Amino acid sequence: MILYLTYSADGNRGGEIIHRCIHKYLKDHYRDVSPSIIPKLTNKMCNPLYNALYNALLIFKAKPKILVVDVSSAFRSILAVYLMRLRKQQVMVAIFGEREDYRSNLFIVKWIARKCEKLMLRNASVVLVLSEFLRKTVETVVDPSTPIVIAKPGIDFTTDESQARTLQNQSGDRNFELLFVGECEYRKGLAFLVEAAGILKNENIHINVVGNYSFDNRYFTDICRFIKQERLESKISFLGFMEKDQLMKLYSSSDLFVLPSLTEGFGLVLAEAIHFGLPIVATNVSAIPELIVDEVNGLLVQPGNASSLADGIMRIMKDKDLRGSMREANLKYSKALPSWNSFNKTLDAKLNPILFELTNS
Repeated sequence: MILYLTYSADGNRGGEIIHRCIHKYLKDHYRDVSPSIIPKLTNKMCNPLYNALYNALLIFKAKPKILVVDVSSAFRSILAVYLMRLRKQQVMVAIFGEREDYRSNLFIVKWIARKCEKLMLRNASVVLVLSEFLRKTVETVVDPSTPIVIAKPGIDFTTDESQARTLQNQSGDRNFELLFVGECEYRKGLAFLVEAAGILKNENIHINVVGNYSFDNRYFTDICRFIKQERLESKISFLGFMEKDQLMKLYSSSDLFVLPSLTEGFGLVLAEAIHFGLPIVATNVSAIPELIVDEVNGLLVQPGNASSLADGIMRIMKDKDLRGSMREANLKYSKALPSWNSFNKTLDAKLNPILFELTNS
């Protein structure tokens, strides 16, 4: 039996979408996969200690042959992983980029999270990653004999849905429309984009921010405080989560896509922006350079630097020829983007033989 030990917050984040695809793949190929549907993360389960004990209890009840865990839940899952190894059973670790230590500024929390992550990886029977960057990161931690499978995720937009905005001269009262898509959290670097908007406050720009946010989140409230102090209310719109059809329209009506992440395991939203032929300004970190070639289909800027981000935005905004060449490059690159069909074929060719061997060992 395969126990898929992960939880969904709202089902709309990149990692949750990928988890659903992997979970469905396993259900389609293996007779006994539990649970049948990825459960929601309840308020009680948000307590890391309760969650860790609950996950460990599941191992005693289900007695799985293979445990599937996400490295981002290292602290909450490490006890379950340890119990699996005591039982001499197998563990598959999925890594999509997010790390526990990005969720806290406390040194002790970061230290514990990193230790749990290393223990989890050292006990892995197989590791699934989304990019070459993640593979290189993981291979320094796992046992040399542990197989690492790279499977690049697909996007949900089809080619004939792509309607890139026709290039126009930047004149008159029309705003230059920037788009950011992502959770309002530290690792996505939204605060640096807002600071860049402050630097460019005298320019005709407008930023649409798509993604979940909460007024209970200190990171978001600090951003709102900065916006009010700098009088940027008219420059930035928080649109919350958007369904696919709405998001497609926003991609197609935007002039520039911006992703100032501090870490990124793959960057599904970058693939979506490429699909729509959008010029891109993104940070030169993690797996982002695997999708963005500097000066070709986007600009790569220094992470955590609002001035560098503002300079990149300004350069693309003022240079119509550069926007045009980046648009054409991305429309060309979009033809080579992975699909969910190719994602499943990779799992068939590389992951399935390993899991078959583990389940029969």
